Amino acid sequence: MRKVGTRELKQHTGEIIDSVRMGERVLLTLRGEPVAVISPIDREAVEKAVGSEAERAERESLGWLAVGEGAFSFWENEDDAVWDELADRTVEGSDLTDG
Repeated sequence: MRKVGTRELKQHTGEIIDSVRMGERVLLTLRGEPVAVISPIDREAVEKAVGSEAERAERESLGWLAVGEGAFSFWENEDDAVWDELADRTVEGSDLTDG
């Protein structure tokens, strides 16, 4: 593991990032005291986590729809069949053409 001070990180950020991309782990120090470890990420794990987070967000955003569907239960009501029949008869019995 490579040891890098904050000043060196500031001056050579691009080089250090390239080293990390190549798989090297870096111990970041401030005045000689360790403060962080910079290491390469597991791209597959990150993609999986982002994908599962996106799926969760989609489920949550559509949750209102599942809850709200019950609010429309009145729409398909047997009593409405009378109105449907009346509407059908009205359309059939009237002349809807222009002229």
